[in-house]
Amino acid sequence: MPVEPVLAARLPEPYFDPTTKSDVKDEPVSLEQIEEEGWLDAGQLGEVRKRTLEIYKRMSERAESAGFILADLKLEFGFDKQENIVLADSIGPDEFRLWPTSEYAPGKTQESYDKQVIRDWLGKVGYKKTLDEARREGRPTPRPPDLPSELVEETGRRYIIAYERLTGLKL
Repeated sequence: MPVEPVLAARLPEPYFDPTTKSDVKDEPVSLEQIEEEGWLDAGQLGEVRKRTLEIYKRMSERAESAGFILADLKLEFGFDKQENIVLADSIGPDEFRLWPTSEYAPGKTQESYDKQVIRDWLGKVGYKKTLDEARREGRPTPRPPDLPSELVEETGRRYIIAYERLTGLKL
């Protein structure tokens, strides 16, 4: 990528980075592999890329008008019964990362209005390491720890702020 490796630096343009689902987690996949495996033909792949970038642009504009930077966005596509490519998932805080524009500064971890606070806590208490080891060793997924009520409340607060600012609606 033609950018300096600075934490949270903005890319000059959106980057299309496909993955595929596995039993464990999303796995990176190349455009060539998508075609070679027969998952999509060149036309379908082009359509998914085009729609992904269009949705990203619209979401980014909406986020910007709400005082956020849309740091990234995960979209899932599938086929309907007529073999049309369709968006197959919702678009919410589980699918994107929002950073408040007013606090944005490259080179540091950003304040986040999504599920990142839960990910960070799971890493801090050692669950992420335990989960990664279990996956690597082919063991069953360990039960996650109960989330502290303050963390649940804080995450909920952030989700509500993001929802209200993005939609203009009050909960």
